[in-house]
Amino acid sequence: MGEARADYIDMVLEQGEPRSGRRKPTRPTTSTSSMSTGVWRSYSPPDVDVTEQEGLFNSYRTAREIRRDRWMYRQHQAELEAVFKEFDEAADEVYDKSEDLARLVGWRVLAGDLLDYVRFRAVCSDWRSATVSPHGHGITDPRFHPRRWMLLPEGHGLHPAGKKRFFNLSTGLFVRHRVPLLVDHLVLCPVDGLLLLQGEHGEGNTLLLLHPFTGDVAVLPSVTSLKKSLRAHLNPHGKYAWLVDVMASLSVSADGIPMIMIAILDFSCVVCATTKDDHWSVLASWSFIPQGRPMSSRGSIYILQCSTGDSELQILGIDPAQYGSGLRPQPPRLIATCPPGTIYPPRHLVECDSEILLVGYTNYTISSRMLVYRVADLIQGSVVPLTSIQGNALLVRFGWSLSVSFKAMPTVVGDTIVGMYHDGMNT
Repeated sequence: MGEARADYIDMVLEQGEPRSGRRKPTRPTTSTSSMSTGVWRSYSPPDVDVTEQEGLFNSYRTAREIRRDRWMYRQHQAELEAVFKEFDEAADEVYDKSEDLARLVGWRVLAGDLLDYVRFRAVCSDWRSATVSPHGHGITDPRFHPRRWMLLPEGHGLHPAGKKRFFNLSTGLFVRHRVPLLVDHLVLCPVDGLLLLQGEHGEGNTLLLLHPFTGDVAVLPSVTSLKKSLRAHLNPHGKYAWLVDVMASLSVSADGIPMIMIAILDFSCVVCATTKDDHWSVLASWSFIPQGRPMSSRGSIYILQCSTGDSELQILGIDPAQYGSGLRPQPPRLIATCPPGTIYPPRHLVECDSEILLVGYTNYTISSRMLVYRVADLIQGSVVPLTSIQGNALLVRFGWSLSVSFKAMPTVVGDTIVGMYHDGMNT
């Protein structure tokens, strides 16, 4: 293409006007005939390289297409960014809702069993972060109390090293869990699935409240303080060497402060303290012999009183509302009565599905049948025995009573009461 342009310039210079600095070419002197027959050097277009022109055109078209594609990409990128932004906002909203949903489901699972809640939190990190950890809340939050789990006794309150066996009264599940504090601490009694411990040997002055699964510990006022309170209110010369026959009840204030009541049956009194106190207070005392064994439920302690088998049966209660009154120990308050001749001993109080039940017999004869009354009905004045205990089984004896789901003990038929009474060396 460069050579064609050079030839064209030479032709113009030869035929056109002279440029400055150049001599005008002399016209040939010929005759008219020669003029007529002669010809000027005619213009012929230079040769064009078609391939090169097509290459230039294709390159121009390619550049144009590139610019067009870039513009379309930017437009598409802006649309994608808008879509992604909308998606992120929707995802954040859904994630917030999923957190609320996971938290709600977690509370529903916890209402059934604590270990199911632990397994629920172990599914993924999102569910774990959306729900409350039991650690650090095992004592101060009643929702984390393992009420339906019981520690199987061994070693007369002291447990050898190793994992301990726990039994679920609702599902029948056994688990083995390591509880280091049980090696050198005496288990006084369970309370809502927690364990009331007293130090053994050199640590015998300590009283602790332990959550066996989370390891949370609440320190209570010392045994020395407890003995001092008993001497001040009961017998100044009493020894009060060991806390042997005790039961406890636990309540938690709105501020998350646990308060425990301990019924010391050998001395017919109830003491109480919070984890913020440095001493124990004697809350209540009585001078009668209780019918059966007292029981604890939902922060209160219940006692049966009856002078004779045919007299009116009274159900007495001790609750935390009496604590802090500043008065001397008060007698338990009357909450319900059962008419004479309605139910005969041996009588027991037992908690079943969050209800307090009164269990006894129709008469003294060998053909007597067992009766079950709901204490809530007795409080309302309704003396009608239950015809079903919702498929549960009641295990009753003088030392303790409990309810077990028929799912936990397949060999026990539902709506069954099993009475176990000690006779010499046999039960």
